[in-house]
Amino acid sequence: LPTMQQGGRKTFVMETVLADDAAYFGRGPQKPAPRFVGELLATVLEKLGPKGLEFARYSLDYHYVRNFLHTQRSFGKRADAHIPKFAKMIIHQYNQNGELDMLIEPQENLHPFPVFGGYDDNASGTHDIKGFSYKTDPRLLNLALVALFLLLGAFVTIK
Repeated sequence: LPTMQQGGRKTFVMETVLADDAAYFGRGPQKPAPRFVGELLATVLEKLGPKGLEFARYSLDYHYVRNFLHTQRSFGKRADAHIPKFAKMIIHQYNQNGELDMLIEPQENLHPFPVFGGYDDNASGTHDIKGFSYKTDPRLLNLALVALFLLLGAFVTIK
């Protein structure tokens, strides 16, 4: 079977990253689209989107861009040391006009819980611009304690 390569990936990568970012910061739709709309959209994307090797490249590029944004938001200035040179070359293709640099800037978080790179405009003070804070959000501490007890319970059961 000959390999197939059809369609362009760059537009799809950036559109996927922008949609993910909107959902990450709580700017997505309140309700999911009806099932038939999703199926129709999937059919259209299957016909128009990248195919074969180009789809594989799309998937790789998308994941590198997504992981780059997460690393930048989580590590800040130390992030550069954690990104390999080959990944930086891929990232550079998508950041020639500073599109990704704009996404790294802190953005308003509309979720009721904190996210890395997000800030909260409401007066509750439960969101930390650097990420999660156990001091300001007791739900995170409760979640961590539950996880610890589950791990301890599994460890005791194994012994």
